[in-house]
Amino acid sequence: MDRVNGARVADTDRIAFRRRACGVAQDLKMPNPKDDSKSPEWRPYIFAHDQWHCRICGDRFQYSEAVRKHVAHAHHENMPPSMYEYFRGAVWHRKKIP
Repeated sequence: MDRVNGARVADTDRIAFRRRACGVAQDLKMPNPKDDSKSPEWRPYIFAHDQWHCRICGDRFQYSEAVRKHVAHAHHENMPPSMYEYFRGAVWHRKKIP
């Protein structure tokens, strides 16, 4: 067998194929429906860095109940379900879709 830089040619072809396959897999990544604000699975708040964040305006809160009330009052929406209700399969029914 021929050798290139100390490796057999068949090995270098296999390595190049793996690199291409990994690059293609990253390009074909499916979007998460929870990231699309028009999806019924979209959640208006997230927990990150020890705080609750409103995904509509970016305001931060210490308690989940506070961010849920903020979404309902400041953005004129229905009260979103709590995280426990989401875990049990609840879906947030919005008044309007942007």
